[in-house]
Amino acid sequence: MFIATPAAASIAWGAIYGEFDGLARTCFFIALFLYCSLIVRVNFFRGFRFSVAWWSYTFPMTTASIATIKYAEEVPSVISKGLALTLSFMSSTMVSILLVSTLLHAFVWQTLFPNDLAIAITKRRQGKEKKPLKKAYDIRRWTKQSPLSLVSNIGKPNSAGKDTEMEKLDISSCS
Repeated sequence: MFIATPAAASIAWGAIYGEFDGLARTCFFIALFLYCSLIVRVNFFRGFRFSVAWWSYTFPMTTASIATIKYAEEVPSVISKGLALTLSFMSSTMVSILLVSTLLHAFVWQTLFPNDLAIAITKRRQGKEKKPLKKAYDIRRWTKQSPLSLVSNIGKPNSAGKDTEMEKLDISSCS
């Protein structure tokens, strides 16, 4: 998401001042650097299931491609035009793939929101529901107890014959 900010600043600065000056170019190259730093980590994103949140990646990609187009208009060279064409193609491809994936998950497979039962479109169950494990920090357990029971447990002394950890440490440090 942090790619969109310098790319949008580059576009805005160029639109406000009418030319792609030094500050606009600096913002553009920062955005390009951040974009390239994520491109080399593409294997990190493999193996994830489809999610509607993937649409959030289209805005930074499109903003970076528009900034590259503006840069290629100001600095016409083969490299800048090729970069603008490549980023525009990648952005268009990503939007197209996400559109098809969203339509398939929504209308064909009906699994657009598989993990959110409140907004799930599907009527069939995804699998057998498992009971949550009881843990010491289980919030449901704490909310079911009355506040008075929590306070009353604080002042209770240990049962006879059981030493606390602090008492054990005090005894071992004396000998």
